Order: sequence, then C-alpha cells, then structure tokens
Amino acid sequence: METDPRMRHDTVLVADAAAGDENAWEELVSRHAQLVWDVVRSYGLGASAAADACIVTWLRCADHLDDLVRGGSIVDWLSCAAAREAGEVLLCEWRAPSRVAGTALDQLPTSSLGASANAGA
Repeated sequence: METDPRMRHDTVLVADAAAGDENAWEELVSRHAQLVWDVVRSYGLGASAAADACIVTWLRCADHLDDLVRGGSIVDWLSCAAAREAGEVLLCEWRAPSRVAGTALDQLPTSSLGASANAGA
C-alpha cells in the first residue's frame, strides 16, 4: 500500500518544523489554515471567536510538534484540536456574564434584593 505523497510531505514538514525550520512551519500553517478555519466555523462561532480558536489551535500544534513527529496525521490532529478549541470558546461564551443579561434576575427591582438580604440579618 502506497502512502499519499502529500502525507509524506506533511510528515517531513512536521519533522522540519519541530527541528526549528520556520519555513516548514509556515508551509504547514499555509497548507492547513483553511481546514482549521472550516472546523472552527462549523461550530457556529463568529469571525472574532473563530480567529481566537484558530490561534490557540496553532499554538497547541506548535507545542505538540514533537509528538506529531513520532506518528499520527497532522490533518487528524488539527481537526480534533480545532474542534476542541471551538468547543472551549463556545463554553466560555455560554458562561459569559453577558448571557445572563435579560434574564428574570436582571428584572428584579434592586429594592427587593436589598429587602430580602436585610430580612435575614
């Protein structure tokens, strides 16, 4: 069974990037940036949040180049990492205080909150 030439080339680029070759790193990013972007955007993130998730994905990739040299597909790794980062951004957006605005708690009069707090004292 013959290995896909592009796969072999990715393997060489990963090894070279892990060894400090900036051109190899730039080629990896150039080659796979659209994949990372597409995965992240498939989670429904806006452009700014998607860009943040992409940046973190690439930072994590740089941190794991030595692991990728030992085996595995960078395409599979990037797809999984991008999905994980998109999920993290979604979770952070969901937990953000701005999501609470407009809820029933925001509609309570502040005097009611103060009165109940004082009643227990």
